[in-house]
Amino acid sequence: MKVSFMYDRFVVAALGAVMAVCILMPAGADPTSLTAAHATLRKEQNLAEGYVTLLETVGKQDLKRYAVCVRDYATARAEFNGFIEGIRTHLIEGTPLEPSEAFDAALDNAVATRRTFTACVDDLIDNLEATRSVKDYITAASELAKLLLDAGIRIWQEYKSANDSKRQAMLEQLESLKWKRFTELAKG
Repeated sequence: MKVSFMYDRFVVAALGAVMAVCILMPAGADPTSLTAAHATLRKEQNLAEGYVTLLETVGKQDLKRYAVCVRDYATARAEFNGFIEGIRTHLIEGTPLEPSEAFDAALDNAVATRRTFTACVDDLIDNLEATRSVKDYITAASELAKLLLDAGIRIWQEYKSANDSKRQAMLEQLESLKWKRFTELAKG
């Protein structure tokens, strides 16, 4: 079965990518460190890119569902990038990054829309009768919200005590953690 063979090959590659992402933070590293904060954001960026690859690999067999998943990616990308931009704005303006109604909404929207996107791709794959899934490697929504909140707070803490050159580097690193447009990832 061609779909199964293509999917099986992709699953092996995707699981390898997910496992590589999961080891970005060395064992025993402080989960509240700046490195851990960036690793959390990088993991989500890489996970989204992996799901786009999965969608491009087998998703076009169901064009209607494919289009829904592309839309869900665009929504998740906008929410995640908005969340990251919110962190950058707090850093630039020098305002403390503390939970607030607006911050909580941005965090909740980023988590919900990412989950919607990955669930869309998972559903598409399930409908193609694939035998394996990468769902077990996806961080639960409640856990993801805590990880992202902790990451944002840790970045703020480091930023407020950093010198100007380190602050600029931190802003550039946050910019690099934004999700890419679907068309940049789906070349082919």
